[in-house]
Amino acid sequence: MNKQTYKRNQGGFTLIEMLIVVGLMVVLTGALVAAYSDVGSDAAWAKVQSNWSEGAGYAKNLIAQDRLDVSLGRPSSLPADTAGWTALLNAQGNPKNAQGGAAFAADSAGGFTDGTIGVKEATSTAGGGECGAGVTAAGVDCLVLEVPNMNAGSGTLKDYAIL
Repeated sequence: MNKQTYKRNQGGFTLIEMLIVVGLMVVLTGALVAAYSDVGSDAAWAKVQSNWSEGAGYAKNLIAQDRLDVSLGRPSSLPADTAGWTALLNAQGNPKNAQGGAAFAADSAGGFTDGTIGVKEATSTAGGGECGAGVTAAGVDCLVLEVPNMNAGSGTLKDYAIL
């Protein structure tokens, strides 16, 4: 058997073939990493949405219960200020924001970017103002729960409860 015949029958890959395979693996790995990079932020945003929804529902239920109590001649049990609302909402199940801090905080200027839900009392202006477009009269007091956009394109969550 001569050397030429032996090389032709030998199995294995050439260096070029190996480089192509490694290059394809790098490209596929990069695509997978890019596809799964948003999973953590999507989960955090879902947690914030859940906290916001539960907080808004809880506040509305408290307000409805308070209206019933007041109509029956009992004293109002609603918090007197934003700090009271914030403490009350944070006490319900000890919710956490996306970074592990308190889910609700007094919001005077807005702009939370860590998933904290801003809580503030407001008074409507003609046309709604802070209390939403559904309030057309001026001087209506409301509670506003708002969380700014954490993910691009997700929008701002905002809800109003008339006090």
